[in-house]
Amino acid sequence: MTTSEGRRGRFPTVLTLAAAIALAILVGLGVWQLQRLRWKRELLARIEALKTAPARPLEDALAAARTGQDVEWTRVAADCFAEGHPQGLLYGLQEAKVVWRALAFCREVDGAVVIADRGVVVADTGQMAPAAVVQPPPRRVTGILRRAGHGAADVTPITGGYRFSARDLSPAQRLGQRGNVVWALYLVAEREVPAPTGVTPAPLPEAIPNRHLEYALTWFGLAAALSGVYLAMLLRRLRDR
Repeated sequence: MTTSEGRRGRFPTVLTLAAAIALAILVGLGVWQLQRLRWKRELLARIEALKTAPARPLEDALAAARTGQDVEWTRVAADCFAEGHPQGLLYGLQEAKVVWRALAFCREVDGAVVIADRGVVVADTGQMAPAAVVQPPPRRVTGILRRAGHGAADVTPITGGYRFSARDLSPAQRLGQRGNVVWALYLVAEREVPAPTGVTPAPLPEAIPNRHLEYALTWFGLAAALSGVYLAMLLRRLRDR
């Protein structure tokens, strides 16, 4: 038997191991996308239900959160006590345009700091760095609860408050005038009484994409293609033995 014939007849252990690892990764990504699909469908159902859901008192929602319930995307109503607190602007994008959302401290309930996200400041649309925030403090806000992220936002002092790059704990720490906030929620306003001038409420994204099934099928398809190529190679080797 020649050297080349021996190599053709030998079982491709290394190639098989590499194919198995790649297959496991592809299948794992497909399964992960199916899990994301389930989460996204539940999220979209909750958002759809918001259109007819009555507003709960903020205190009731926070009490439910302490028992382990997920209160994100819950509609609530809250009286805010923001006198004397600085305000802020939150960077965002809307239809490919830079927008700034007005932020203000609303209240603190048993250690939970609630920040009112009042909507888009119309006059600041398209500006890269607004220099001031001038809004009356919020009084009565009805809107949607959102969790604060745990990243580190860029914070820039401006006249009347701060500019923030992300909806995380930073606004709660600065606008709530506390540096040790560990639990914060955003009350994304649907309406206020009285309504601030020049601010357009924008509580929900206009369109939330849901392509996770497509992504899952892509990963599973790649896994099937890899399996087919490997089996074809293996059968060819067996025939050549």
